[in-house]
Amino acid sequence: MHLRQVSINETLGHLPSLEPLDTTDIAGHSSDLFICARGFEDRSVTIPDALAAAGYRSARAVVLTYPAPRDGADPNETNRPALVKALSAITTSVVEAQLGQRPPLTHLTVAPKSPPLRVVFDISSASNGWVVTVLHYLLHADCDLTLTYTEADLYGPTRSEWKSNSKRWREEDPSMTTEYGVGGVSWSHEHSGSQLEPLPDYVALFPGFNPGRARSALDLIDESLLVENKGSVLWILGLPHLPENQWRTDAMRHINRLTEDSHCALISTFQYKDTVRELTRVYDQQAGKSNVTVCPMGSKLQAVGSALFLVVHPDVRVVLSRPGGVNSRNYSKGCKALWQLRLGRTTALRGELKKTGRIELTT
Repeated sequence: MHLRQVSINETLGHLPSLEPLDTTDIAGHSSDLFICARGFEDRSVTIPDALAAAGYRSARAVVLTYPAPRDGADPNETNRPALVKALSAITTSVVEAQLGQRPPLTHLTVAPKSPPLRVVFDISSASNGWVVTVLHYLLHADCDLTLTYTEADLYGPTRSEWKSNSKRWREEDPSMTTEYGVGGVSWSHEHSGSQLEPLPDYVALFPGFNPGRARSALDLIDESLLVENKGSVLWILGLPHLPENQWRTDAMRHINRLTEDSHCALISTFQYKDTVRELTRVYDQQAGKSNVTVCPMGSKLQAVGSALFLVVHPDVRVVLSRPGGVNSRNYSKGCKALWQLRLGRTTALRGELKKTGRIELTT
């Protein structure tokens, strides 16, 4: 008999992988709760439409929404009629929740249920803030959880747009970018950090194409991080899973003015397990030396990985930074593929995640 420590790779080996969503597999299925976001992208209504057409039904639906812009039309209203039509075929009970408010998930219970609540969460148009917030409640409840995701056919900026206007992107020209400005930055209510020690800050930051959001997040944590971070900020750059999109990693580095001295890591935008693995590495490396803060502004599946990591690390804080506005015409177009992540029963999932680092006696 000997002692061994459960590694993060062993834990991740027991977690499910992303797989194509075949709507024929869910024909006639039902759930207790369906969650989606009302966004402006084409893919905002793809999965609700597909589920409705397949005969999927839910006892209740929650629609996640975003604050309306201070001036001009709200682009998120564009898909409202189509989403209302799809949801009317899925459920008779729909409630809305606005970003910045607690989602109406108080009916979820932490105590085990038999059978567990069946929940489907479509993250296709959900912001990083919504993903980590909603998953906080779902992952701490007892439910049978499936995430669905629509991959866009084209993401802005295109390679030709970037090549011809990279300078204007770096200068944050609001007429060129996918989003602009900072609409608000705050500590996450759900991930405020517990039992923090008087230690230096260490930030795991997933940047996007809006450098202002990254700057505002760092400023909230400690304004000195904007001047001289001395390796206290890890820039986790997204590596797209499709070869034709991998140029975007260097573009993101350029937009955020990162240099050879910047502390960076390349993590898949698509494989959520890579995010869990990297954040676990950071946490273990900084244990006892720093208070870790996560700033999720990368891909949606990176936000899923962040949420799973946060389940077992309540001492880690989260900063949320949202854009001041979006240019819907510059964002994404079309739908390439539908995906699902069948996380299963969340009580079992939490148990697997908590095994990481545990010392076990084996024969």
